[in-house]
Amino acid sequence: MIRSPWKKLLLRFRHWATLSDLVGAPLRRDGPAPIAPKRRSYTSRRDKRKNHHQCDNTHMKANNRSVFITGGGSGLGAAIARHLARLGWRVALAGRNQTRLDGAAAELKKMGTPAQVFALDVANASAVEAAIREFRPDALVCCAAIMGRGDVWGELTPGLFAQVMATNVSGTFNTCAAAMKLWKENGIKGDIVNISSLGGIRGMQKFSGFSAYAASKHAIVGLTEALSIDGRTHGIRVNAVAPGTINTAMTEALGLEPKTQPDQLAPTVAFLLDRQQSELISGTTMEVHCNDD
Repeated sequence: MIRSPWKKLLLRFRHWATLSDLVGAPLRRDGPAPIAPKRRSYTSRRDKRKNHHQCDNTHMKANNRSVFITGGGSGLGAAIARHLARLGWRVALAGRNQTRLDGAAAELKKMGTPAQVFALDVANASAVEAAIREFRPDALVCCAAIMGRGDVWGELTPGLFAQVMATNVSGTFNTCAAAMKLWKENGIKGDIVNISSLGGIRGMQKFSGFSAYAASKHAIVGLTEALSIDGRTHGIRVNAVAPGTINTAMTEALGLEPKTQPDQLAPTVAFLLDRQQSELISGTTMEVHCNDD
């Protein structure tokens, strides 16, 4: 029998060999030898930071959700479509150019994601609503836009200004309104991401010849904030993304120096559409700065 209180205390911790040396006498062992405690694994701070920032798309799988993308035939819209398809989204592409839409859909088909195509002008509200009600999406990405380059002394006529606003602003409104009506009727908690621009952010650098474009992208920010209030009571989220100059055929034709690749922006859009990641975010415009933006 062990009578020493120190030995009893040491036995409670069950560190046989080491504690025997401490008390100067062997400890009595009744029964099987104790199991040595497991050492806790150690993860360095560097590894923790690496694991925290590492992009793991497994939690962002769409679970068969569907997305309607305007301007989806090329450029940013097509890049977003490819990224969302990899995450399991069902995709519909909308735009004015049937050839480009078919080409983008063919790329998605090679990835194993057949896409539905709608050749339409987003400025045509009835055409947009018909497409939305046919596809019945869970989410929207509004990319359709034109630049309308020109200054007030030359190419920027009232007609061109109105055309830019019709596509960029009215087109976005038409698409959002059609989807939000459908979602409210069916109790669907939908998600919208509108594409604005750093040129549409107050205080950001503006460029000569893009007055109409900048005005339209400012309007997208305001529209996004207002629609998010309308959708709040119905569980509908509306956000926007404001990138810098993106490397697309449109910016190349205008001689703009691109700083952002379309594929760089797509994960941000996916994040805003993922309710597990961004459920509490609505009415926000995310500024995406790359390189010298």
